[in-house]
Amino acid sequence: MFLILVDFESIQSGKLDTTNLIDVIGQVFELGDLETVHCHGKERKKIKFSLRDINDQKISCCLWGKFAEAIHSFSQQSEEEIVVCLIRFAKIGTYRNQVQISNAFDASQVVFNPPIKETDEFMKRF
Repeated sequence: MFLILVDFESIQSGKLDTTNLIDVIGQVFELGDLETVHCHGKERKKIKFSLRDINDQKISCCLWGKFAEAIHSFSQQSEEEIVVCLIRFAKIGTYRNQVQISNAFDASQVVFNPPIKETDEFMKRF
């Protein structure tokens, strides 16, 4: 799998072009509840959580739709304490003056505990 992972410091600095989609990976923590909200006249699922990188930096995330349902389901069924989330083609946004990562509609890909060296680093570290 070809990835260009963006570090959290670059995301939070505000220097990245927010019109470009990014790849980001981190350990899921502070996973909120799966919510159903009304958005543009439709009901949509959303879930808020934080990602922690290998250097213990944190970034807020919000996934919508099928991605919200997927992370909720995986976390509920996971017997492992650590859940690593890779979000490919994520978008950078700002919500309540805080930088936040989100899925870019159905263009994003979300993988949990992907079989890559970065996941192994999280499993060893935390």
